[in-house]
Amino acid sequence: MTSLVLAMLASLAEVHIAQQLNRVVVTIDDKSASTFVYGDGVTKPYLWPLTTAAGVELTRHWPMQDVPGDPHDHPHQRGVWFAHAKVNGIDFWNSDPSYKTKNMGRILVEGTPRIAGGSITADLSWRDPDGKELLKEHRVMTFAGGSLRTVDFDITLSAITDVVFGDEKDGVFGVRLAHELEEPLAADQIRTGRMVASTGCHQEKECWGERADWMDISGTFGDRSAGIAMFDSSENPRHPTYWHARGYGLLAVNIFGVKAFTQDPSADGSMPLPSGKTLRFRYRLVLHDGGLDVNRLADLYKAWDSAPLR
Repeated sequence: MTSLVLAMLASLAEVHIAQQLNRVVVTIDDKSASTFVYGDGVTKPYLWPLTTAAGVELTRHWPMQDVPGDPHDHPHQRGVWFAHAKVNGIDFWNSDPSYKTKNMGRILVEGTPRIAGGSITADLSWRDPDGKELLKEHRVMTFAGGSLRTVDFDITLSAITDVVFGDEKDGVFGVRLAHELEEPLAADQIRTGRMVASTGCHQEKECWGERADWMDISGTFGDRSAGIAMFDSSENPRHPTYWHARGYGLLAVNIFGVKAFTQDPSADGSMPLPSGKTLRFRYRLVLHDGGLDVNRLADLYKAWDSAPLR
């Protein structure tokens, strides 16, 4: 199916976004799509769940819901989030209301997110444990439907003070996937995740720490198959990004963890951002029922990445 036909089908889907208390709820064609969660008790805002057009939930339920069989590791990995574990030494990634870590930061939504068409626009503040602001974040999340659902993220970070993003593997744009999309284990019939990247690598052993334009993870949910692809814009800093993709269900991209990903002790992926300067990141998530082969994924990526930057 051509990108033009896909765009026409997406334009026919009706995206509805509604503000509620400390959350923004997204439906497409009157079916659940996702919810942007923030406010009291949230250390970093997140989107959850991610749902395909056929209703398959691609994100882990826990700790938002306790569903039998769901793994209970890494409670800070909730839905979809954007953060980093070392910003002037402050950890914004490994943050959860249950944690008592002394160097844990918080990312707060300022005011009320704005809704326009199929987009949610939010202004966020990255603050250290003492409440000092390090970064302003401007985030636009745009939803589209059709046979493939997409979520586009346009994120701009502005330094309030001199900031250094340290070389650390835990970052920056991540999704915690459903149990079914974890890498298979011999004794477990539920885990069916199949990982592939634009470079041709497969599964964590080959793909972790690789640099690639995109990655897709698909699997089986009962009698149905579904999956999620993550695209990294060629306009992003240090593209192509490194992939912090783990078989236990983490799909993430991180340009700052070079030492960890390359296993080179002399490498340094840290990046300074002087006061007043900005960094911009763009990503796309493609939520698909059924599988997508590598040629289709490559075409979808090219069509998205070649579109004019707004």
